[in-house]
Amino acid sequence: MSWKGLRHKGIEPLFPDEWNAVVDALDELYFYGPAFFGRDIVPLADAKQDIGKPDKRWREGWFVRMYITDEGYIAGKKILKDGDPITIADLYYDAVYKIKEAIDISETAQHIANIDNNFVTRIREAVNTSSPKVTITDLYYDAVYKIKEAIDMAEATGILSEIRDAMTKELVSLIGYKIAEWVYGLHDIFYPDLEVMEDGRVRVKIMVDRPTSVYMVWQPSGILQRIEALLNKGITLDPFSWFEFDFTVKQGDKVNVKTKDDCTVTVTVYNIALP
Repeated sequence: MSWKGLRHKGIEPLFPDEWNAVVDALDELYFYGPAFFGRDIVPLADAKQDIGKPDKRWREGWFVRMYITDEGYIAGKKILKDGDPITIADLYYDAVYKIKEAIDISETAQHIANIDNNFVTRIREAVNTSSPKVTITDLYYDAVYKIKEAIDMAEATGILSEIRDAMTKELVSLIGYKIAEWVYGLHDIFYPDLEVMEDGRVRVKIMVDRPTSVYMVWQPSGILQRIEALLNKGITLDPFSWFEFDFTVKQGDKVNVKTKDDCTVTVTVYNIALP
């Protein structure tokens, strides 16, 4: 007897309710497949059948565990396994950028520290040069005069401008990149989403090999829903030309990028912190 309560027949008549059950069973098998009925999906032979095709893809898949005995690819890139060689060139440019960024930050910090020490030295000189026999009021006005004189001199020599420039300098961090990578249209370029480290902006610098438009995917911090829309009214990007887009964000937000069409893309995403 089948799961629908039907049994094999000989020459007995087929009643309407039995025929209707057959139709219902066929519909359910066609629309839902065997997994809907708590059954495994097992091919007839090992490594003979496919699930989907390059132009007939499944949109999303959710798995508890996956085993791949040969090779796997994500966004056109081969998944590395234990023992696979790693091309140093893939890591070189990111390493150079981060080393240069660390040097720049350390030099800026040292420069500001030197300026601060100069100010402290000048203030101490202003106080120490006052006569010990003068009143507190005299000492106060003398100190104010010396401090003002030091500030005027600093402003005249450009030191104050350097301090202002250092304090307002944008702090830029690279939070994601892809170089000459094939991506599918309307699919996330980054996995997982990129997390914003500082309040400010994310800047998307992108180049594609064919005309397309760019989507920004944004998930505000504390909100489960991902919001996506075209950047800059969906302008069409010319092939092999650099384009930059800025997007306002807060710390803890998550972002991603999509292209409208399948293409090869080089893209970097920076987090530019507020000064």
